[in-house]
Amino acid sequence: MEMLVSSVHPHAAGVQAALAELLLDHGAAVNGVNDDSSPLMTALGFHYYDTAVVLVRRGARIDNVIAAAAMGRIDLVDEMVLPGGTLRPGVRLTRGPWPKPANAPAAHLRYALTWAATWGHKDVVELMLRKGVDAGSEDGDATALHFAAAYGHMDIVRVLIAHGASLETRNSYGGTVLSATIWYARNAPVPGVDYQVVVSELISMGARTDAFPKFDEWVHAFLRGELRSDA
Repeated sequence: MEMLVSSVHPHAAGVQAALAELLLDHGAAVNGVNDDSSPLMTALGFHYYDTAVVLVRRGARIDNVIAAAAMGRIDLVDEMVLPGGTLRPGVRLTRGPWPKPANAPAAHLRYALTWAATWGHKDVVELMLRKGVDAGSEDGDATALHFAAAYGHMDIVRVLIAHGASLETRNSYGGTVLSATIWYARNAPVPGVDYQVVVSELISMGARTDAFPKFDEWVHAFLRGELRSDA
């Protein structure tokens, strides 16, 4: 199961979720061989959300704040997160192979907000912000704002910016929110997202187009549909 839910090939072929069902039908452990919720956390860590939904439907536990936020379980997030942006004592920390946050409650809360934003759970994002979780949260790869924009959740982008998140924070590859969104558009587009609309709105919100040499030229070539595949 771990191999399946971390592999791009069955995902790209559109059969990953169905194969997960098949393995579960034949006795695969939905919570992992070590009973640590690792299949669900791994699927989420690799951004295979449809497969994560299948695992939850088939009985995967949502027993940590990262999974609860990612799956939109606002009831669980409300129980797990205290005012002041702290994790309720006794809430378990995930310790499977994926993801790999620091073994500290604050790190798990940052991941949780980021993954709620990634999967479009605005109500969870707003709840966590009200409780004091940092709007600039990240998951070790990129910020909640990076992923909200890349996945086309502009309502969440606006909420995060209103709470102080910066469009110019860099992800682990050195990309701003604007440049990373264009990368997604060209390399890993999320179905249904109109990236020209997203990019235009990010610019209207103040995203800098001079963050890199020739970046302004690159951005406007993208908006005109003229960006070369090797640019």
